[in-house]
Amino acid sequence: MHKIENLTTIAGRQFELTVSKEDSQKRLDVFLSFYLDCSRNFASNLVTEKNVCVNNDYSKPSYKIKSKDKVCGRIPEIRPISAEPEKIKFDIIFEDEFIAVINKPPKMVVHPSPGHFNNTLVNGLLYHFENVDFPKDSLRPGIVHRLDKDTSGAIIVAKTPKALEKLGQDFKDRIVEKKYLAFVHGIPPVKGIIEKPVGRHLTERKKMSVNSKKGKYAVTYFELKKSFGDISLVEAEIKTGRTHQIRVHFSSEGFPVVGDNIYGFKHPMKHLSDKSRIIVKKYADRQMLHSAFISFFHPITKEKLEFRAPLFEDMKNMLDELENCN
Repeated sequence: MHKIENLTTIAGRQFELTVSKEDSQKRLDVFLSFYLDCSRNFASNLVTEKNVCVNNDYSKPSYKIKSKDKVCGRIPEIRPISAEPEKIKFDIIFEDEFIAVINKPPKMVVHPSPGHFNNTLVNGLLYHFENVDFPKDSLRPGIVHRLDKDTSGAIIVAKTPKALEKLGQDFKDRIVEKKYLAFVHGIPPVKGIIEKPVGRHLTERKKMSVNSKKGKYAVTYFELKKSFGDISLVEAEIKTGRTHQIRVHFSSEGFPVVGDNIYGFKHPMKHLSDKSRIIVKKYADRQMLHSAFISFFHPITKEKLEFRAPLFEDMKNMLDELENCN
């Protein structure tokens, strides 16, 4: 089954989805958030506001769907998206009048989009940095590059159009150095290079794949930092910035990122020992991927800058427990 893409184009329209065996026993709101390509909160509201029926009957967001269930609904007209200042707490690693480097928390969307109207990084930036020199109606003021909602870590923000243009070009020219830390299933080689094209999945258009017909060149260098048997901590350096690159590359090699519900194992707990299973259930409610290091040239002063972003509590605590168990 294909995802329904671009929520803004189907606002006010109806939809009908048939549950596959693969999706059986998922929560209704989780199922809808994937196939409608919206946040789980947005999907939950659709259900509670009686815009969704399962087998011609209203249900709850927590309802466990079954194979062959008919999920029908209507998406109400979506209000215009705007980026408004919000008092959101995040760690500012570095700041001057031209740029800032933020340690983005997990579960935070970078900029407003359908289903993600508030509590984004951009909303917080507009509150913290009143001197950002971008139009007030801009949805992505200063956003040079993105991190997935559930990926944490270092992200650069430009405060002026000139800084944004220069940093954007540096990313395009691949002179920005980016290193990530990730927990993956299994034990990868001590060092390696994954060089596979990444493009849209052949049937699921919101997923990426190394088997795409129109894949773009992508390369990931990695080094095994620590192994705990069935889980390993790796450092990955990406020379290209393809969507979901690290997650897709490691999954294609048989070492998916722990907690990755899209590119991970279908039944990830079966691949873990009892001790690891307890730790993963305790901490990995997102993909365990963190942008740990970033190095670039200041867009105005030309000075080379390097920044490290500390792990957030979930990955830090997971690492501590894995070390204590081995």
